[in-house]
Amino acid sequence: MHIDINQFFAACAILKEPSLKGKPLIIASDTRRGIVSTSTYEARKYGIYSGMPTYLAKKACKDVIIRSVDFAFYHQKSEEFFTYLKNNVTDVLEQVSIDEAYLDLTDILSYVTDKYGYLQSLQQRIFQVTKLQSSIGLANNKFLAKMGSDYKKPMGITIITKDRIQELLYPLKIKDFWGIGKKTYPKLNEIGIYTIGDLAVNESPSLKKILGKFYDEVKAWIRGEGDDEVNPVQREAKSISSTSTFLYDTSDYEELRQMILQKSKEISQGAKKDKKVGKTVTLILKDASFKSITRSITLSEPTNDYVVIYDKAMELFDKLFSSQLFRLAGVGLSSLTDEKDKYVQMTLLDAPKENKASTKLLVKQLNHKVKKNILMLASDLKEKKDAS
Repeated sequence: MHIDINQFFAACAILKEPSLKGKPLIIASDTRRGIVSTSTYEARKYGIYSGMPTYLAKKACKDVIIRSVDFAFYHQKSEEFFTYLKNNVTDVLEQVSIDEAYLDLTDILSYVTDKYGYLQSLQQRIFQVTKLQSSIGLANNKFLAKMGSDYKKPMGITIITKDRIQELLYPLKIKDFWGIGKKTYPKLNEIGIYTIGDLAVNESPSLKKILGKFYDEVKAWIRGEGDDEVNPVQREAKSISSTSTFLYDTSDYEELRQMILQKSKEISQGAKKDKKVGKTVTLILKDASFKSITRSITLSEPTNDYVVIYDKAMELFDKLFSSQLFRLAGVGLSSLTDEKDKYVQMTLLDAPKENKASTKLLVKQLNHKVKKNILMLASDLKEKKDAS
């Protein structure tokens, strides 16, 4: 089964402000460089879609309502969603983003005669608990399950068996084929492939050249074959990391900063829960071309304080940010040791170290807002004067 929450970020905004329901709403940064993260179905009627610049969305609909991203609340609702699935359905669950997952229902559904009824009941129970609508796809591999969950929205349920592939998928536009990107489908249109059905029957050298190594995999997916293994992610003993893929490629500094802050909090919570501290903070990014970018910094003392983790991650980020597009961001903490093994000789001056770190972070944020380095800690100023 593949399940994903419908218009997740927008749905969260509506939970916080019920008066937004039924209105053209976008989740975006209201700046010139802002990008639409999610749009409600009402906004989509105006041609507003994820990845569109905010200023174009405002032109498309003069009454569009804009709300900024709120990763802390998204994380809270995501936790509710995944906790319910793990506790009430199965823990054989592979989370693939903040609002979607694959679940292995092989054993569960072997005892169910009305599979559609079971999925409908599950969908309703999730809505009762989280107040979030979802769509579900059921099939014998990941590709078909994903295509099924995208087939009907909101609150759709689509079961795709091998004998229904031609009926359900062949009429769909090739751009709706999961795994074929925005750069590839125009090339397929150029050689006469406009639908998934066209792709299924085409075996030309031109198609093989466009898809390359992906060709055999795509053909297998259309036949109902392919990867069917759900892989629950296990935390590594010596490191903790948390990443999220944006719904669109973004160069919005504030949105990236908020994601890094949220991920710093998540790994801090994970480390504290496991009673671990780490000495190496890693910034994890993936750009629009899927290139992975990682930068690390080693601390003088191990920590699990999110303020310190975030401060170091942003120090790394600020060194490489130059308005490029990113599709994924996250933070890692490694070189972990048990919290009880951490020994720091405390002195009168060292005692408020965590408070000092928090204050330093506040100073950095204020300086960033005014775009000038005009504030600093008095203790740092004293150190500078003493050194000179």
